[in-house]
Amino acid sequence: MNSEHDSRQAADVLGNPVILQGAWMRVDSWYRKGDLAPQPELSRWRLYPEAMLRDLAEEFRAANWSPEEWRQVPYPKKGARLRHYVMPTVRDQVAFMAHMVALGPILDVQVANFAFGNRWYRPIAWDRRAEPPRWRHRRYPVLTDKIFLSYARSHGLFRRVAHWTVARMTDATLPATDDSGRVQLPVDYEESELPPWTREEWWSGTPDTPRAFWAALDVELAYPSVRLNRLAMAMEQALRRPANVHSLFDGCPQTVLEALALPGVRADIGRRLTTALGETTLDPGGIPLQSWGPPRGHPLPQVSAHDGIPTGLAISGILLNVVFLEPDRIIQNYLERNTEDKRGAIVRFADDMYVMSRSPDGLWSLVENVHGALSGAEPASLATPNRGSNICINFKKIRPDAVQEVIRIYLVENGWTECADETCRQPLPPSPTSERAPEPILDWWLARLTRKEFMSHRDSLVRTAIQRGDVGPFVTGLVERLSDMGTDTLRQRFGDGARDHLARLHELARFDIADEQVRPDTRRTFSVNRLVRAWLPKSPEVGEEQRELRRIRDTVSFVLDRTPWKFTIWRAVVRAAARRALGEPKHSSEEASEWLAARGRSLFAEPNCSGGLAMSD
Repeated sequence: MNSEHDSRQAADVLGNPVILQGAWMRVDSWYRKGDLAPQPELSRWRLYPEAMLRDLAEEFRAANWSPEEWRQVPYPKKGARLRHYVMPTVRDQVAFMAHMVALGPILDVQVANFAFGNRWYRPIAWDRRAEPPRWRHRRYPVLTDKIFLSYARSHGLFRRVAHWTVARMTDATLPATDDSGRVQLPVDYEESELPPWTREEWWSGTPDTPRAFWAALDVELAYPSVRLNRLAMAMEQALRRPANVHSLFDGCPQTVLEALALPGVRADIGRRLTTALGETTLDPGGIPLQSWGPPRGHPLPQVSAHDGIPTGLAISGILLNVVFLEPDRIIQNYLERNTEDKRGAIVRFADDMYVMSRSPDGLWSLVENVHGALSGAEPASLATPNRGSNICINFKKIRPDAVQEVIRIYLVENGWTECADETCRQPLPPSPTSERAPEPILDWWLARLTRKEFMSHRDSLVRTAIQRGDVGPFVTGLVERLSDMGTDTLRQRFGDGARDHLARLHELARFDIADEQVRPDTRRTFSVNRLVRAWLPKSPEVGEEQRELRRIRDTVSFVLDRTPWKFTIWRAVVRAAARRALGEPKHSSEEASEWLAARGRSLFAEPNCSGGLAMSD
């Protein structure tokens, strides 16, 4: 009886007009920002949103909503490969979003404070009344067009926390200003908002020569590798935990809050979501299946009733965070148990992680525990093949090279083989029937340190370690610039401020700026998408605005030639062609049309040296 009551209340929550309106606002904004949209369905939704939402509400209440067939999209990826990408119907995007409008805040507050990617949107305000002033989060709004925190804000904090952590480890001084002005510091945030390793007391007892040994880890095919039964288990556990929903939501109807206060209602909504994911079917559009996946040797898990969070579903990011809830908890518990020379830290952005420790011994143990947490087998040696969660570390993407090389040797000596195909991204694990029990990497490492030929690997690790006063790849100077450029202030709209803003955006897009953690394609994409929307400075000179638009198009062309596989670059191309200066002559529209056509033709030109997707007839 109670489950039936929970189910009826869950249906009422999903069919609530405010919840559905919040879902549609987010989905409509998702499409307006350039994500692939099915037409003419989207046009119908924009013409008659109230009727569409009313029909969807009736489906929820009658318990007869189920996903339609989704189109697999040939989304280009670097290296002339196709990304695992789907295009759900607008109806299904709104339906899935409605589930997350109700559950997003409840799930997001449980995400570890060292994880920063795909965080559910909530406003943040600078509280000047506090002493000292600091950033404070507000409640999660129901009616907003924002799904996640902006990349500039979330990735900026991710990089800052990595920087602050390494500075604490090495006893380095955190500067309060740089060339962009005042920079953010840990004291600007509540302690609960940041991981404990950003504080000095976490690293008490620092050695006389403090170092930070580090590794960058990446999950292999994170989204399509997720098994839906594990997502369902993680969702159920998270939604059954106590939650003070009245303190989380802003603008949520009282009847919805009362329903969401019941764990059974929350769990029922979560089960509806994961069940619907398992019911999705795909139309590959006639493209051979082998074209969708990674290089040979590692077939792509299919989005079906069994596996995969579909990339292209607007809520996929927070679903991945739900999958990581338990691994994050396991990793944090491990870190809290270790002190002295094995003291460590981790920061995560979606499926990218940095792990850090005071010593090589601590680093190896931490990497191995991350592997065990992700694979669902605890304890598990790093050489134990992942046969549980289907989520695994991409050993070929581990950085720095010194760490990757030691792990490669360790795997080979414990029965793994190196793929003969040079495009293969992963070492190949031993046969499932192998009875060989791999030794922990720390035991293996300590046993080989006495060998003369192995000393070079230890020396390489020491050379790549971060020293006091030199935080190396964790410097946040570029992050501060990107965060500053992502704002929209009056100074950036008028006079010299607008000219300076444009000049800095051109620089970020065109210049080679050394930064190990912000990829050039990410920096350029960020820059041109703001450049095409930037305010043009007012000038008394005739035709100055038109000349500035030409300069913007030149920079967009420059970036496109170097990163044609980035879909968001093409969004900037369309914006640059569509933008017009006030009072511009008629022939300028023809000029813009010709420029846009030329950009399209360049995609099918002779192969270029940038390694893009250009191809000949």
